Amino acid sequence: MSWDVFVQDFPRDVKSVVDIPPDFKPTSIFKPTSIGVCSTIIEKIKEIFPRADFSDPSWGRIDGDDWSIEVNLGAREICEGFALHVRGTGTAAGAVAAILQSLNLRAIDPQTGDFFVAGDEANESFRKWRSYRDRVMIGSHSEKEGNMGILEGAAPAILICVRDRARGIAFYRDTLGLKLTAEDHFAAVFDISGVMLRVSTLADFVPHEHSILGFRVKDVTATVKTLREKGVVFNIYPHFKQDELGIWTVPSGSTHVAWFKDPDGNVLSITDV
Repeated sequence: MSWDVFVQDFPRDVKSVVDIPPDFKPTSIFKPTSIGVCSTIIEKIKEIFPRADFSDPSWGRIDGDDWSIEVNLGAREICEGFALHVRGTGTAAGAVAAILQSLNLRAIDPQTGDFFVAGDEANESFRKWRSYRDRVMIGSHSEKEGNMGILEGAAPAILICVRDRARGIAFYRDTLGLKLTAEDHFAAVFDISGVMLRVSTLADFVPHEHSILGFRVKDVTATVKTLREKGVVFNIYPHFKQDELGIWTVPSGSTHVAWFKDPDGNVLSITDV
């Protein structure tokens, strides 16, 4: 899982996401300008981070001492926007700021729902994301953080709390279609493509306001339509330009995201990133 930041050449006179006009469309006067050719963007990033790996020009990776950033440029030669998928410690926020400064671009931070602001605000946003991640995930074979090397080969597990176990089981099994593999006094256990999901009961549980679990699918639109038929209601956020199904397309056009809640208010997401 990652802290995601979406980069685009937003108009300079727009001070906040809420200031983006409701009629914002690619054909409007606020049409995002081309950031440039992807190869040029890669060159500028490598000027800052010479060891950045862009062996796949559409999806690069930058590794720091205790953080990593994946750069999702997409397959188009001319880039109108891209996503940064950040993992690691707080110093990664400074790396994001350096990339944006070099490219003279702005980015949206979904954690705050507004533009990325370098410095204390960005560090605090990243800290909150890490705090949430640490509460949800146990181990990860894909994360390279600090002294976590000893767990690099460990299988991850996902923990979610609900107030009503029966209601939670019905949602995750019958609505989302996950396989229920076991139950004990503490949790209902599901399988998600080989990853264990433990749904624990906590009477006074208060859900987190941000996404706690995401599902990667091949076709976001088809998945959203199927879940809507099962009664799932998708979240609409004023600061994102979502379509009639509740799907948000990131500025690069290569990634789509939709959010919904379980019966206890946990925010879940569907994406093709």
